[in-house]
Amino acid sequence: MNKQEDIRGFKLANTYFLLHGIVILISWNAVLTGLDFFRDCYPDGSVDFTFPVANLLPLPFCSLLLVYIEKKLSLHFRVFGCTVLMGISTLVLPIISIILPNSLFGLWLNYISLVFLGIVNSIAQAGVVGLAGYFPPECMARFATGNGIAGLILNGLRALCLLYFPDTKLGNFIGVIIYYGAVGIMMAICLIWYYRFINSDYASKRIIAQKNQSVDDYQNITNDPSIETGDQISLNSKTIEKEGSIQGDMWKDLKYMFHVSKEIAIYPILMFVMYLQTFTLFPGVMLMRNTPTISESWKTIIMMTIFNAFDTLGRILSNYRARYNKTIVSIIVILRFVFFFTFIVQVVKPQMFLVNTLGFCFLNISIFGLTNGFVNGATFILAPEVVEGYKKEVAGFIMVLSLNFSMMLGSVLALPFENLSH
Repeated sequence: MNKQEDIRGFKLANTYFLLHGIVILISWNAVLTGLDFFRDCYPDGSVDFTFPVANLLPLPFCSLLLVYIEKKLSLHFRVFGCTVLMGISTLVLPIISIILPNSLFGLWLNYISLVFLGIVNSIAQAGVVGLAGYFPPECMARFATGNGIAGLILNGLRALCLLYFPDTKLGNFIGVIIYYGAVGIMMAICLIWYYRFINSDYASKRIIAQKNQSVDDYQNITNDPSIETGDQISLNSKTIEKEGSIQGDMWKDLKYMFHVSKEIAIYPILMFVMYLQTFTLFPGVMLMRNTPTISESWKTIIMMTIFNAFDTLGRILSNYRARYNKTIVSIIVILRFVFFFTFIVQVVKPQMFLVNTLGFCFLNISIFGLTNGFVNGATFILAPEVVEGYKKEVAGFIMVLSLNFSMMLGSVLALPFENLSH
């Protein structure tokens, strides 16, 4: 492969990981952006708190099974197939709510769909993160940036709908049809680009070269001399449809994961603490802040847009790898504990000086989103840097496992705050 072809392949990879970064979180953002619609359909469902819990609850349990899932499902199915299933489980949410509003049965069908969405999202995310580990760190950065852009796309569409349609149940209904339709379109574009990317010589050669470096290391750690690579040392890009990982005994794979986790050490911990902070306060406590001069629909869209905009900015800043290290990231995570005070005080003491201003509210959300995006992008970039070969994919799995556990636990810890303003 000559230099020019390598540059084209690199650009193709960057575009693909940006698109899949958007798609991985676009379903979650569709749920968040549509909360006003779901509130209309299920006024007694406390959807601001229960929908995130239903979506995030299966993530850690699914993540624990990733080693087993990785052996049973090809990398192609984990990335492509689970993304298709994400689209289906996302699009059924408004359909159920339209057909069965104000119904306990309809509410529980939505919960079931959200649980399934969480499962396939977890598998797809781990697959894409693992795949990104085989490519230059800029690809992981593009993936993280795409995560933030997903929220901005949905927030922008929701804002346009609020401008052109009345802030009523009918307006919410029209809006949810428009931006859930956009979710389907984005997923279709991403999957088409996936096939273009994965069938390129650049992708095939990078994946195979990285994995073939890993066999000796795996044998040394697991004491298993019989391990072979699943790629069969072929340059045919369709080999990704076969089992995409080193094939060994499951317990030896767990031993290998434990070995890798010791090497990447601090980064899963930083990821866990950061997302525990975020999901204990977001979106429930954040949206409890009273804004008498702004309607509930506009309050939701403004707050979510500010968070997503600065979250995206933080992920973009994480691209500047030479400007930070694990010490800087650790300090930021520790300082983020102050947000428990700054968010809760706005709910329980809304008349407190300075706290009662919208300026303070929006600045607080801005810094909250900025640090969330930066730490997310930085830890995903730093973790694979300290390992080689197949360990990069394993490092990605461990980071996703940490992320999923913290998101679920944070959403559960948020439940006691439901009556904070009463």
